[in-house]
Amino acid sequence: MAACRPGAPGSEQAWLEVAQAFIQETLCPPGKEPDVQLTQLVIDCVKTTWLSQGKSQGLTLPLSYSFVSVKDLRTHQRLPCCSHLSWSSTVYQAWAQEAGPRGVSLPRERLLLLGTLTDLSGNLEQECRNGSLYIRDNTGALDCELIDLDLSWLGHLFLFPSWSYLPPPMKSPGEGHVELWGTPMPVFPLTIRPGPLTPIPVVYPEMASRLLRHRSKHRNVQPNLAGKLIRFSALVKSRKKAYFVLFLGGSSPAGSQVSVIVQVPAQLVWHRALCPGRAYVLTEVRVSKLPGHRYRVWMTSPSSQLLPLKPECVRELELELAGVPLEADPQSLPRPSSPQDKKGPGPDCLVRDSILLSYTVRMRERFLSQRGQELWGLRRRRA
Repeated sequence: MAACRPGAPGSEQAWLEVAQAFIQETLCPPGKEPDVQLTQLVIDCVKTTWLSQGKSQGLTLPLSYSFVSVKDLRTHQRLPCCSHLSWSSTVYQAWAQEAGPRGVSLPRERLLLLGTLTDLSGNLEQECRNGSLYIRDNTGALDCELIDLDLSWLGHLFLFPSWSYLPPPMKSPGEGHVELWGTPMPVFPLTIRPGPLTPIPVVYPEMASRLLRHRSKHRNVQPNLAGKLIRFSALVKSRKKAYFVLFLGGSSPAGSQVSVIVQVPAQLVWHRALCPGRAYVLTEVRVSKLPGHRYRVWMTSPSSQLLPLKPECVRELELELAGVPLEADPQSLPRPSSPQDKKGPGPDCLVRDSILLSYTVRMRERFLSQRGQELWGLRRRRA
């Protein structure tokens, strides 16, 4: 495939000249003077990752590797491939043998992929956020998949040491996507977010459930909700709205659970960062009423943040609830009513009921370390 290769293989000077030209054209802001600092930081990042394998054969630079832009990868790479800058040939060969006689391992390309990790495809308007993740450079944006996303990575420039590329099927109008295997390497040092100066006041699921069903002066406040993530739904996308639902609970499995709807476009990417069993704080959530139902639910607001729950950084907010409960405590989102429950034409008839199904599957093959080769092997066997 087309990529930026040095004119004289084995020459560090030639490799550096190609690297500088690529960085200026693909990563630097268009129309500006060459960024010497950015160029040096990119080269240092590549060099550090390359040397980390411990078998660089005395070379300080990966002279056999070529830089590739998003456009070149999408346009010229017709077959699935993988690239592992931090892997030695021995490690790759051992991994390839794990495919066994039934599978076909992904061929290895020696390509250097850099770009900004973002949830914006290209247009900077908020409406373009739908929960997808992209790698973007000056030539375009490419869909990517990443396990265990750190939200602090968004908007930063990275080198991706280990990845695979799966192009679209032949004669398909779609586009390919990248699967990021390892932790991306930041080109610029990431700033560590300091903790709050004072503990964050939070309410836990039991109190949050009580707040929903009491006619109280506290119902109009936007508290911070804390708890352990029990589960979360699939990301549902429709023509007008995208959303998902997460469920927070207490430390005890038999304790109260509370559901929270997330539909703010900039927060849909949270779906890629959540991990059941971990504890979180959702800041500034609000009470909302579902159309066509009497139930009230928690929803995030545009100013809400998703934070890891650190006991030393929070304090429980004590609230006194007065008044009569509005309704029984719904343990989950309301189920749609059956057609027999409809009493005739009315506002409820304009409401379209739906059920959101969740399911659990058991993987019989190792997936995390072999996901690219298994997908490709399955595709080859079916062809």
